[in-house]
This record gives sequence, structure tokens and C-alpha cells, in this order.
Amino acid sequence: MFVRTLTDVMVGNKTIMEGHTAEATKSEGRDLIAKGYAEEVDALDASDVEAKASDVADIDDMTGPELKQYLTERGVEFKSSSRVDDLKDLAKSINQS
Repeated sequence: MFVRTLTDVMVGNKTIMEGHTAEATKSEGRDLIAKGYAEEVDALDASDVEAKASDVADIDDMTGPELKQYLTERGVEFKSSSRVDDLKDLAKSINQS
């Protein structure tokens, strides 16, 4: 189900700004509509489709296990006992190159 937000609201686990479209589960979409936070639309707006496609993993929001998976998928070796801050720095340096 696709919805257009009528206020800044969480859809899934992302904050969607007022006036943008997002994909929601049927139950979540119905709940947002019933509370007056969104209205149903037929599809995502073109600008929201492009924004969704350009989403990049936000390293600062990742947990330790997510960082380890992210680095492993990119073939980076690291010590399993590394601190989360060290893993974030390593992941950021990879994204910059």
C-alpha cells in the first residue's frame, strides 16, 4: 500500500516528511489513514522513487553486528573484537574511497 503523509510521520522504520509518499504494509497504512496522518495513493511519486533508490546505508545508525555484516559483504577484514566506533571509522573510510 502506498501513502502520502499529511504530517511528518514514521512509516516502517523511517521518518517520512509531510507531503511525501512511502510504501507501508496494509495494516500500517490503514492505521496511518485512520489516525489522519496519511492518505492512500496509487503509487510513489517519482521524486520519492529516486530518493529511495539513492538511499545509502547510514553507518552512524548501524549496530555492531550490522557493521560487521556490512564490512564482511565488502570483503574487509577486521578483528572480531573491534570496538563499534573503530568499525564505523573503517566503514566510513571505505565509503569515501
